[in-house]
Amino acid sequence: MLYFSDSERDDEQRQPQKKSRRKALLLNNDTQEQVIEWVREHDLLWRKGATDYKDTKKKTELWTRKARELNIEEGAEVLRTWWKSVRDLYAKLICKKSGQATANLTDR
Repeated sequence: MLYFSDSERDDEQRQPQKKSRRKALLLNNDTQEQVIEWVREHDLLWRKGATDYKDTKKKTELWTRKARELNIEEGAEVLRTWWKSVRDLYAKLICKKSGQATANLTDR
């Protein structure tokens, strides 16, 4: 016969909590273009050959300043996530697949 302590029973009954989903950052077209141009100007954010590419402190500081400049309350991490999303979507649209499995991607 197995005996469980109260804490072991509690652990078994607990369900793992789902992560709360973040709200998407919505930027108007002018702001989107402004952020894209800003990223182009700061090559340490995207060019692996840049001398400061691995300096995460410097990159975080840049994202934080830009988020403050744009009055983004959610912070730098949300702005950085928005950028990664745009970058990945662009790469997906540019990458051309061949064959019958090619999916037609729609506008965002």
